[in-house]
Amino acid sequence: MTDMNDAIPDNEKRDLIVRMLASASFADSPTMKELLSYLYKHHKKPLSVKDITVKEGCLWKGATEERIRERVFTLQRHISEYYAQSPDERIQCVLPKANKGRGYQLQFLRTDGILACRNFWAAHSSSEREIDVVIEPALFYWDDDDGIMMRFMDANIEGTDKESALAVLETHHEKYHKETLIHGHIYIEVGSVLAAEAIREFLRIEGKHAHIVVNKQTQREWQIGSPIIIGNERSSARVRKILDSLEPETLAYHLDRHRYGGITLRSPSPQELAALREIGVRPDADGNVWMPLTKWTFGIVRRIPNPFGGGGVMTFISSDGTLTTHQIAAALVDEVQLRPIYKKLGWRFDKPLPEKFELLFSVRLWPGGFDDRASEVKLISGRPQPSVKRPVRQQDSFRHQDPSTHM
Repeated sequence: MTDMNDAIPDNEKRDLIVRMLASASFADSPTMKELLSYLYKHHKKPLSVKDITVKEGCLWKGATEERIRERVFTLQRHISEYYAQSPDERIQCVLPKANKGRGYQLQFLRTDGILACRNFWAAHSSSEREIDVVIEPALFYWDDDDGIMMRFMDANIEGTDKESALAVLETHHEKYHKETLIHGHIYIEVGSVLAAEAIREFLRIEGKHAHIVVNKQTQREWQIGSPIIIGNERSSARVRKILDSLEPETLAYHLDRHRYGGITLRSPSPQELAALREIGVRPDADGNVWMPLTKWTFGIVRRIPNPFGGGGVMTFISSDGTLTTHQIAAALVDEVQLRPIYKKLGWRFDKPLPEKFELLFSVRLWPGGFDDRASEVKLISGRPQPSVKRPVRQQDSFRHQDPSTHM
């Protein structure tokens, strides 16, 4: 990420901080005033948690790392609240989350009140339709005879009935099938929860309420609203049906339905091939790519007009790595990360986005596990999105409905 701090004169940054400290967002929080002032004083270089806890005069000298991280998260919310109350502010002060190689550092961007994040989510936030962030719980099987719990990345069902759960297992993994298995949707992946919360919090700051919907346990008709769907076509039966309603030959990217960690690119361009070579992978003759090492994962963001009609849109965030999903969502609500993505795509902050598009990302996980910490996203490429072949019929795709659960 290019350092943006030197592009804005110090007096303008100082005046912004003065306005923020005097605002209602900070009026009742001397602790947050202290932390913002301290980070501004040292904003020329990143500060580690250790830096913050040992610097002379810091309010939290000797505080635990966990306590500092909690305070930083709270400060991020106060900053967001300030900009929600000051939409015409021409300079954006951003406190990105810290990661390995970059500590906490205030970033200043001249936005003239035009924000990439606001532009990206405008298709949802400007809609009169309800916004639901939809999550798909994973399907597990308990084998009481052997005392083991099983999960398969390509096995999930609509609804929760036992007959369907055993049938999909018999189809895809016959040797593990037993009539005595106990099925259940045990948990939601942590990256999906973090992604949903990041998006909901951004929309809240923008003045829009979004429900987080647990897909297996809802009667909410999210599919006719303006939903944001976190899940992929391999592990989500409903996502698969929606995507199957599109012209399959025009899908630019999709996660490989048979190989975990794989994707398929339709007719990859020279630019896409070059971007993939940078992370050490090459598509085969059919455009298939499989990550040779688990330190890299792929993720796809896809937006389409809602195939159920009514003028809404659907945005999908899909990946095989749970924290990759979170990192992608985090980038889409982070002005510092999203602006370079816009620049690479040739998008403008003050113009509506294409009605249909797909974005392909890679995320480096380290030290190497799919469920470990991840770096910031890297955009591989983006393309226009497919046309809708036929509407998905509600009675076909959303047949199983259970008692309502949403947050």
